Amino acid sequence: MKKNIAIIIGLFMGIANTLTAFGAEGVVKNGRTLVGVRGVFEELGFNVTWNSEKNEAVLSDDTHYISLVKGEDHFFADGTDIKPDVPQQIIGDKFYLPLRAIGDAIGADVSWNEENKIAHITYNAKDVYIKCAVEEKAAPTTFPQKTIFYKDDPLVPDFGALYGLKVVQELEGASGHKYSYYYYQVTDDMVNDYIQRLESCGYIFDKNVTLLKAKYGYDDFVKEYYSREKNIAITFGRFKTIDHFTVDLDTADFRVYISKAIN
Repeated sequence: MKKNIAIIIGLFMGIANTLTAFGAEGVVKNGRTLVGVRGVFEELGFNVTWNSEKNEAVLSDDTHYISLVKGEDHFFADGTDIKPDVPQQIIGDKFYLPLRAIGDAIGADVSWNEENKIAHITYNAKDVYIKCAVEEKAAPTTFPQKTIFYKDDPLVPDFGALYGLKVVQELEGASGHKYSYYYYQVTDDMVNDYIQRLESCGYIFDKNVTLLKAKYGYDDFVKEYYSREKNIAITFGRFKTIDHFTVDLDTADFRVYISKAIN
């Protein structure tokens, strides 16, 4: 009996040791395992490439071709558009991919050991074990119930005042806008709350706004809400944190424009 226990422990330790041999580490986020773009799929026999211009990771072998773009909520596997529960994303400074969604797309067997927090993927008779860190859920963010407005624009919700952010830079009359306000450390919760406040104040989302993201340094999104009754348009977006195209974009990672009027 003691010999069997020793063999089992030795086998598990052997598996654990292989985890760091090629960097097979993952993160569990919202109940889904994410793995780094490098390591796991290369160990399974895939060729992994990264296109920095398109922010695109490509996984390919003799059977499958998978394309995942940073910032998108879906990916393509052999021409099929797939939208996973938790999409590919940047965590820290690394690009992570959804393990089970990709595993299902290529016909791999994916399992999860809850006790040891280890994911296991089998593909073409190859096995990879991934030691995972479980991301703790942040406490719900609370914001003021009452909407606060800019002093100079009493019909526009004050982004900084609502979420406790200082204006990094304020410009007047830049690029045809009445005011431009720049902020740091903006979260998705803040943006979603701000959108709800705009809509409650009578602003309407303009689906036709298509700004040049790559040229002007926008990263995740660009949105515009307008009110013809109030003759105001609000455009806001998040910027890349590096490689800005102009000096003024280098001062913040988020900006709210307030336009004078709507044509």
